[in-house]
Amino acid sequence: HYPIDLGTSLESSPVLADLYGTGKDVLLIGGSDGKVYGFDRDGNSLPGFPLTTNSLDVFDPSNPANHRASPAYAGGTIAPASAAILGTVAVGDLLGNGITDIVAATMDGHVYAWDNQGSLLPGFPVHINYGYSDLFTNTTLRSNVLQSLDCNTSTDPKCAPNPQNDIPDHAILASPVLYPLGPHGLAIIVAAEDQHIYIWDGTGALITDFAVYNNNVPYYRQYTRILSTPAVGDILGNGGVQIAVGTNEVYNGKTQAYVLNLDGTPATGWPQQISALYASILPYIGVGIPTSPVIFSYGSGPGLKVAFNPVSSEPVIFNPDGSVFQHAGGTFPSNAKTNETQEITLISNMAVGSLAGGDTQLMYGAVGLDILNMEANGALREPFSHLVSLWDVNNDAYASHFPIDIEDWQMLNNPVIADLSGNGMPDVIEGSAGYQLWAWNADGTIPPGWPKFTGGWLLASAAVGNVDQRSNPSAPNAIQWADFHHDLWHTGNYETALPVRNGRLAVAAATREGYLYLWKAPGAGSGGSGGCSCNTTGTVNAMDALLTVLIGIIPLLAIVFLKRTTNKVVR
Repeated sequence: HYPIDLGTSLESSPVLADLYGTGKDVLLIGGSDGKVYGFDRDGNSLPGFPLTTNSLDVFDPSNPANHRASPAYAGGTIAPASAAILGTVAVGDLLGNGITDIVAATMDGHVYAWDNQGSLLPGFPVHINYGYSDLFTNTTLRSNVLQSLDCNTSTDPKCAPNPQNDIPDHAILASPVLYPLGPHGLAIIVAAEDQHIYIWDGTGALITDFAVYNNNVPYYRQYTRILSTPAVGDILGNGGVQIAVGTNEVYNGKTQAYVLNLDGTPATGWPQQISALYASILPYIGVGIPTSPVIFSYGSGPGLKVAFNPVSSEPVIFNPDGSVFQHAGGTFPSNAKTNETQEITLISNMAVGSLAGGDTQLMYGAVGLDILNMEANGALREPFSHLVSLWDVNNDAYASHFPIDIEDWQMLNNPVIADLSGNGMPDVIEGSAGYQLWAWNADGTIPPGWPKFTGGWLLASAAVGNVDQRSNPSAPNAIQWADFHHDLWHTGNYETALPVRNGRLAVAAATREGYLYLWKAPGAGSGGSGGCSCNTTGTVNAMDALLTVLIGIIPLLAIVFLKRTTNKVVR
């Protein structure tokens, strides 16, 4: 029954989660219509789904300025809309009661939490503090605030005013992050577009919120957004919990990277600035560091490495103290599967894993340096390559056979990493705006049956799980990076334990045009695609073969019929 047309755009990434404790995953995804959808392996809607969010404020009956009386809405022609869910839903046991819950954030600044039966949890929804952004969503007030900075770019070298299209807003694009901060359950950590980070407990009580900005630079403070999903873990190696995040701040061409304590104070050595070629290459999503950092253990020292991927730069890996460990860049290996020789990154998220040899590797999307020819030639069209890169941390160099050409943009999604064929060799899985979901082995070869053509823009990351059978907990985990930002909590932390999944894996993907896909890998003893509309083995069942033949023959028959009819008319 896949693909499923949800009738709404899907910027949010799917997740495969064991929602009911059966050992089998179900498919969840948030839509731009403000709903969370849930399906089983056969495409049946889960009980209580879709989950719904509140209507927008302009449709709230208590709002004197609501639009419900306008003809289109009063007559029922158009239903009142809800705020879009663009971040990926998080899944975890918020209350520590053994029940798996679902958390979603919306573009009107609300955070919702439901149990696995679809009931809204007490205390939810919660919302960000609109007072932090109201000054900027009101045109007059915004002008007054900007003027109050007494900032004149022509006379004051410290002036770094906000572009009018890059100001705080009462919205949440980043995905919610779940993390255990107390003895029971999980806290919800959210980075919002009002330049604040919020932390709520599982009952909806606000633990804290704090602004994120760099007050160590010789410029006036920028009031801007956070689009980056935080990475969370014991970054400093001191037994505590820290938050890594990027912002849309840009000072003198440099982007801002943060590691923060839970009270919002910067960790020692932070924030750090990363230079970029064009740090404001696109409005909204292409400013500063809109992408999400990742953290991972490497070497014998305490703490975790922190990798940031700024706009039009290169991934930079930091030590816990803020010193630079590595820059992911340089000349490509001679066997790279591209004609480009160097790259820059734009707006692609990262993943961490190990495709071969036990090396720690950083995976991400990029573009070839030939893109700079467009700038040199007055923005005229110039050929350049889109790339999937694999940086080998152990060797401080690109992995052999990478980067690899891919057909189109990779924006805001990250690769996922899993052993699709069951041969013990992980694959990297990545989609693009070119409608295809790809997979590659460590040597850059494509597994049988790949890529998968979806007919739509894959703005979202793929997700990997097991929808058919209980995995063997004593066997190795076939998944290294499961979905957007690594895990169902979205910690971006490679050390966060993933549920063990092996045997016959499934891969989910979603297109911006609203189609939800689920493919099933062959796995051990699976004997085929098991009812999936597409399969990863490259084999085609009898019905698929018949349909393929008919699809090819019918147009030919129609042409012959039309020609014969035309000839008769002419005669």
